[in-house]
Amino acid sequence: MKYCTYCGAELPDDARFCQKCGHPVQTERNLNTFREDSFSDFEPSVGYVEGKSIVKCIVLTLITCGIYELFWMAKLNDDINFLIGDDNAPGGGTVVFLTIITCGIYGLFWLYKMGQYCDRLADYSESRAILYVVLGVVALSVVSCALMQDTVNRTVGYEG
Repeated sequence: MKYCTYCGAELPDDARFCQKCGHPVQTERNLNTFREDSFSDFEPSVGYVEGKSIVKCIVLTLITCGIYELFWMAKLNDDINFLIGDDNAPGGGTVVFLTIITCGIYGLFWLYKMGQYCDRLADYSESRAILYVVLGVVALSVVSCALMQDTVNRTVGYEG
């Protein structure tokens, strides 16, 4: 059994991220670059990656006629960027704003970019980014968000 070097939670031996705080697990491969004190100014409320129930998110999206999907999109954006470690990526609010003012065109680009990031997180052998864009084009972006959420849930060990 391993322990998270940031929060001290018990971790399974094959964990890549802490199930409690979302931080990368210290391994021999990243031992030289990872330092426990590198997260000394980390605010759990800002960067805490938490899994979500996919069914609940889809139901809320349907009930709110797609409004919840914008919130879900912003949260997915921030969670995936945190897990990948991309500090230069636009925030979730910016992504939603750009998607709204471009009538969804930026949203298609976002689906492609997040698809590439999800491929990296899950170590997929084939790219799913085009699949996410095609789903977005045929008005099924909620399915793309569900697939991305599944990748985030698996990465952080969410079992809900």
